[in-house]
Amino acid sequence: MRRINQFLAVTLILSAALVVGACGSSDSPSSAPAPAEDVRPTATRVPPTATLIPPTATPVPPTATPVLQPAKGADEVGSCSISGKAIGDARYYGIILYGPNDRNQFRAETRFDASGNYMFSGLPDGHYFVKVEAKVDAPLPSPQEVDCRGGAITNVDFELK
Repeated sequence: MRRINQFLAVTLILSAALVVGACGSSDSPSSAPAPAEDVRPTATRVPPTATLIPPTATPVPPTATPVLQPAKGADEVGSCSISGKAIGDARYYGIILYGPNDRNQFRAETRFDASGNYMFSGLPDGHYFVKVEAKVDAPLPSPQEVDCRGGAITNVDFELK
């Protein structure tokens, strides 16, 4: 790292010298700068004794973020709704809805409002899975399963710690 810093410092000094040489010194007002076609940058050669130091840290591979896809028929509108509230501080939590009739099929997501309430509406009849997700490292309540058959399912509440 020290050699790289020294190399960068030398390169910076040489570059500055080239610029001052090309533009002329400010101490002699009668000297005119050289025409642009005469000013040619020169490459700085790396000394053969210089070695690059490999990084000591092991690179961390990127983690795959699951991509949630809408459920088949996600645009289907029904008369079911699922709602509830958070018991506790809900600022860093959200609600994810899976279904209908498929625990692994993403349907929709929402956040708790300022009062700690949430709601999914316009859902077709079916069996749904309601899950809480946290934006921080916190214990999560267990997901809840809900059967919705043309009406409002309320009190699907979650205790947040």
